[in-house]
Amino acid sequence: MASGKLPIGAFPIGEAIPDPLFLLTQGGRRLIWMNAAAEVWLGRSLPSVAGQMLSQLAPGFEKIANIVETGDNAQGLFKGDGLQIEPQIDTPYMCSYRVFPCTAGTAVLISSYVAGAAQIDTKRNEAVNMFGQMLAHELKNPLAGIRGAAQLLQAGAQDSGDDELTGLIISEVDRMGRLAEKMENFGLATSESLKTFNIHTVLRRVKLLFKSQNHVGVTLRENYDPSLPEVFGDEDALVQAVLNLVGNALEAFNQSGTGDEIVLQTIYRSGYKKRDEQGRSYSLPIGVSVVDNGPGISERLQKRIFEPFITSKSNGHGLGLVLVSHIVDDCGGLINVETRPGRTEFQILLPISNNFNKEA
Repeated sequence: MASGKLPIGAFPIGEAIPDPLFLLTQGGRRLIWMNAAAEVWLGRSLPSVAGQMLSQLAPGFEKIANIVETGDNAQGLFKGDGLQIEPQIDTPYMCSYRVFPCTAGTAVLISSYVAGAAQIDTKRNEAVNMFGQMLAHELKNPLAGIRGAAQLLQAGAQDSGDDELTGLIISEVDRMGRLAEKMENFGLATSESLKTFNIHTVLRRVKLLFKSQNHVGVTLRENYDPSLPEVFGDEDALVQAVLNLVGNALEAFNQSGTGDEIVLQTIYRSGYKKRDEQGRSYSLPIGVSVVDNGPGISERLQKRIFEPFITSKSNGHGLGLVLVSHIVDDCGGLINVETRPGRTEFQILLPISNNFNKEA
């Protein structure tokens, strides 16, 4: 064991795993084994790094080392996303990771890693800022006109149904105006816009907007956990994020000719955590999903859908999901996607309190 090698056949399943897998000592401090995928990813052999501290293997491993050494995973599985690791010089990756105890010690699995993370983040921020300025500039004048017309209609409304629709127009115009102001100032979330609220309020607004647009042949279904605690984030921005995801599903239906149902659902999810800018972990227990029964996302696009200018639409700009990702990140959350033909689920994971630090 001192040489860093395990007995032959001691961990055969680990060798079969296509993603980098590392096995640490019981205390979680030093590497005792890694699979072939990890050797390729690091560009180093097991004998050359056996016995080293996890934090010495590559820049970015410090956060995982802290999880292991402080016992944050003492209760079992610890998982997270959006961690930047640089296994080889000038080759950053954005990774998901799983830390879990096993018989020989502590295992660390790296998955869903995307090369060029630093460049992707830069491009993403530039694209969102450009999109924000463009949107703010183009929306301000027509929004003011729409609001004025809606107020005139509301003054002459004859029944409660008309009054509800004009009220919806006014509230949505006001929301879009607030979003435009935030995006014009290079950000979607500020300390003033982050607050606690009932996530189902967001989803009910999305449903009302969906119904007002009369999407023939498409059903919007709700599946909520009514016992969820209040979520923490930017309410207006999250309405926009969910609307974008619903809109993507509708466009996929129209483009492919398949799919007729969208489900909005909420669930309490334990085990998901993220780290703030100071390296402290916090939980993301609130899951908000948009599920559709459309054609699914092509394998070619799956790992890049949150990058700017990546789209399968003939007239698309590839900025909608970038905006969604930016909104979720500003709320301290994560977004994941699982897709196959006949089912695509975008799941947003959110905190329930302000346990993360974001610069406004």
